[in-house]
Amino acid sequence: MKIVRTQAAIYRMTGVSCYDGNPLIEALPPILTTLDACSHVEWLPEPPDAAQRAKPVELRFHELPSVRKLIYLLPEYALYSSIVSVIIRDGYTTRNPVEVQTWQQLFYTNAASGQAIPPVEPTSHRASGIIFSGISGVGKSTFLNRYLQLYPQVIQHMAYKGKEFIHPQLVWLKIDCPANGSLSGLVLAFFEGVDKALGTNYANDYFPKGGKTPTQAVLLREMARIAANYFLGVLIIDELQNLNRAKTQGEEGFLSFLSSLVEHIGVPIIGVGTPAVTKVFRRRLQDARRAAAMGFYEFQRFDEKEDAWNTFTTTLLRYSWLEEPIEATPTLLSAFHFHSQGITAIVIALFVLGQCRCLSEGGSFDHVLLEDISKHELAPLQSALRILRSGNAEGSRDFDDLSFDRAWAEALEKIEEALLKATIASGASQRTSPSKRGGESRPKQTVKKGASTASDDPQDMRSLREANDPHEELRKRGVTPINVFALGSENTEIRYAQDPEGKLKGP
Repeated sequence: MKIVRTQAAIYRMTGVSCYDGNPLIEALPPILTTLDACSHVEWLPEPPDAAQRAKPVELRFHELPSVRKLIYLLPEYALYSSIVSVIIRDGYTTRNPVEVQTWQQLFYTNAASGQAIPPVEPTSHRASGIIFSGISGVGKSTFLNRYLQLYPQVIQHMAYKGKEFIHPQLVWLKIDCPANGSLSGLVLAFFEGVDKALGTNYANDYFPKGGKTPTQAVLLREMARIAANYFLGVLIIDELQNLNRAKTQGEEGFLSFLSSLVEHIGVPIIGVGTPAVTKVFRRRLQDARRAAAMGFYEFQRFDEKEDAWNTFTTTLLRYSWLEEPIEATPTLLSAFHFHSQGITAIVIALFVLGQCRCLSEGGSFDHVLLEDISKHELAPLQSALRILRSGNAEGSRDFDDLSFDRAWAEALEKIEEALLKATIASGASQRTSPSKRGGESRPKQTVKKGASTASDDPQDMRSLREANDPHEELRKRGVTPINVFALGSENTEIRYAQDPEGKLKGP
């Protein structure tokens, strides 16, 4: 298997006294200033100019998906970049391969028998773990994936200060918590990640096809052994809220095991999940203290009143592929917030789908368009967004974060479908030319020659587009079960009024 992102060790003095003299830390990239780290995380290429926006419609459709790759520098990225940088290095301070105690620790960790003499208590502080929490779509995984690109995943050591030191160093490993919250699924994901990075074959060795898989205790011990032997710098476990789906008491064993990695081996853990993850850790206060020894950090939604919101949306509007630039009016920005509740992924989805609609059907990119897209293409999210708009803490607690995840996944599928359909339809001669669009109202939908029309059959989905709430309409028709996202307000329409200042008000 091909080794990925491997770099030969180059040792540098760090300027931090407790780091110098440790080859595992000195081989890491230089410590960046907060500004430099953030500039590496952000991804804002040159927006399209007038000539690019004048390309044929079918070409601009193919440019639209690139807008979803944008990474805007959110306010919290500066702090979180510094925290992750410290965690990676701090975890190595108790595992210096120059010190004999480190090799004694490895000897005990690799002992085949469970009766091996336990390692001595570390003389210095233990490693730490943190939790990154936030609702789906606010940028948790995007930030970590981008930040980790600053570090090679594997560093190959050959010699340090004139002495032979041939050893691979696994700097970071990011895996997803299995959907069912199972420990065996976690270990398999860990082995597969290690195999991909190092070219090993642990996944096949311990999970043979048609063979017998070792017991859970053996698997966990092997996972800890591998983490120690390859000097794993940090283990990132995404989708940690999946522990709520465990049908047994698996989450307790999971959390206890993570704590043992932090305490006895010194591998820092970064857990990432939706707010549902806090419910898991409340059940195990001791593990919560250990796994969040450096803090519990939450990625926030944009507040409409903060300056960062206006900066984000006006920046995003520069990436329009429509012929005429989109003006960042107060009404439009309020509509963006109303229909996204400040969740960056939903804002970008609305922006892309709105352009898609304008390119395929003509019309203006305005708050009326955003409302229509929110009701139809992003219909699965409406009940969740109503809860966020209400600010009802009780309703938020009752709402299942995992249900929001499912709704968001369903909405993403609709985004992909809409982009694909619009791209295919862009070549049809019946479409209105974008150069002729204008005015406040969009042309009415007409039935083209040879097109089928909706019937009165409840199972006929062709009339669904006319429904104010497609999810509720499906439930009324008996096509889907009761709307699990509604909290006694299924009939609430997505309406807002415009006050004298141009702001939009929700129901």
